[in-house]
Amino acid sequence: MKRRRWIRMLSGVAALVVLVGIAPWAFMFWWVNTHNAEPLSVKLALTRGEYTSPYFITDLDGAYQIELDWAGGGFPDRQTMIDLDWKIVDESGTVIREGAYNDATGGANDILLGSYSPKLGQRQRIVVNIHQDAGGNSPNPRLEIGQPEVGLDLAEGFTPLAIEWTGAVAGVGVIVLIVMLIIWYRGRAKIDPSHLD
Repeated sequence: MKRRRWIRMLSGVAALVVLVGIAPWAFMFWWVNTHNAEPLSVKLALTRGEYTSPYFITDLDGAYQIELDWAGGGFPDRQTMIDLDWKIVDESGTVIREGAYNDATGGANDILLGSYSPKLGQRQRIVVNIHQDAGGNSPNPRLEIGQPEVGLDLAEGFTPLAIEWTGAVAGVGVIVLIVMLIIWYRGRAKIDPSHLD
């Protein structure tokens, strides 16, 4: 009886150690599914005219970057001229931040148009006024607003630490659980001769 209680107690502790070991992954899963590091990502045709994005909500502290990103398909020619101005407006039309860009792409796969620090939970949209066509051969980029460093921090900082933590802590818990299972199974396999009468 004491042996069975001892096995149950150690198995419970080992299961708790496994849960503590996977806690960083549970936290990261929760964080990724409750926050949006890139609330806006839409295709933008670089033709003369005005574009107004759908409304989006920012839910992280810190500065958000506004950029044109060609990483999804093709790169612009080095001499592609981008001439535009932009403004972030709230639901009432009040301008939160504005800026302009007038330069050649230089063949880069992304261009930083500007940055701003919005209020948490604020509904907003971006209005882009393109002053001249960027050229017929230039692929259309994505207009993106977000905090790209958040994803990099998760990938470069948090993930390696979480892997080491899970391997060290949850690994010990799993080994103890396996040992307890083997002990329990061997104990069940033995037949007590007093029960044969």
